[in-house]
Amino acid sequence: MEEILSERSGNCFVIRLSGILDRRLSTLMREEVARASLTDDARGILINLADVQRMDSMGIGMLVSAFRSSQSRSLDFAVVGLTDRSSEILRITGLDKVLPIYVTEDEAREAFEKKPSP
Repeated sequence: MEEILSERSGNCFVIRLSGILDRRLSTLMREEVARASLTDDARGILINLADVQRMDSMGIGMLVSAFRSSQSRSLDFAVVGLTDRSSEILRITGLDKVLPIYVTEDEAREAFEKKPSP
């Protein structure tokens, strides 16, 4: 079953997805990214794909949209927890060269902390 869980963790907004990243889950993710972007003191958005079994073109597009949205609001952004399948999709599409990708949430947070505040 597809699911989305989001939480505030320090100054980051973490969005954890599970199941199939398709149109339905992408719509929910868009809403969560918008909500996170409006949080005054948020530093960044982490999208955790560790429990995503597969993604379709809508899901891929939503990752790009979330990245652009966070950039337009001067928020850090990271994709974490890629499965082999998700990693392969991002490699084939070339998004592994565009999206900031980290193995774990902690690794992404550390990278955010090393960056100067916008």
